Amino acid sequence: MARLRPPAFSTASGMVMALSLAACTTVSLQDAMPVSAEVQPAPVDAPAPDPAYTGPDGYPDLNVPMEAAAPQISDEDFEATSAELRARRDGLAARSAGPRASADDLRRPAGSHGAETLKAIEGR
Repeated sequence: MARLRPPAFSTASGMVMALSLAACTTVSLQDAMPVSAEVQPAPVDAPAPDPAYTGPDGYPDLNVPMEAAAPQISDEDFEATSAELRARRDGLAARSAGPRASADDLRRPAGSHGAETLKAIEGR
């Protein structure tokens, strides 16, 4: 005897009806978070804008020339510092043994490391 299965159309239409009924119920923000739970921001005591940089309409005047926050270095100081840093970089590059020497330094202890570790584990 063959089992009777509900048609796919009725199952799909039942799911659509359930979803559409669920969509009709909305939650307001007041239901989700009561007014008493809201945190009010503290008032900010911001300093008043400098009148020299504010126009007559109260908006900032962006045409005022900018002032440097710190004294600027001269071109001669820049070149001297750059030359000193380049000399240090070149000196470090010349002293470097290169990647080949460091690879050999790592392979040397690798040959005996396994045997030493095995002896330590076995307690010999």
